Amino acid sequence: MDVPPSLDILTDNALTAADGLLIPVQAEDSSLKALRLLLPQIASVDADLRDKPLELYGLVVSLLRRPPTKLAESVFAELGQLDGLPILGTVPLGVVVTEAWRVGRTVVDYAPDSEHAQAYRALAKGLGGGK
Repeated sequence: MDVPPSLDILTDNALTAADGLLIPVQAEDSSLKALRLLLPQIASVDADLRDKPLELYGLVVSLLRRPPTKLAESVFAELGQLDGLPILGTVPLGVVVTEAWRVGRTVVDYAPDSEHAQAYRALAKGLGGGK
């Protein structure tokens, strides 16, 4: 489930309806700030609106420049210290992601042999328990 980048009632509704949450982030300080807002909101929704806590699968770092910048490396270090939120995968920065979005297709459908599609497949396989 994808929600707008604001943390309002739509986010609360999505968090209430979801079974689990995979959090996309970028290796930038803005993602750390957003997580500092999102995690307490998740706890609040869990406490007030859900029968059982939302399962937090982990983080996916997308739009990652190669080689990673010093900033990205420092953000990775901070993300790695978040209890219960492992980094499940990375997706490199590439025009193929934007092109796929522009034509309304998934990366896996648009460019099935790209390293981006491979990254998304590996992530899906990991979330599916290797199925």
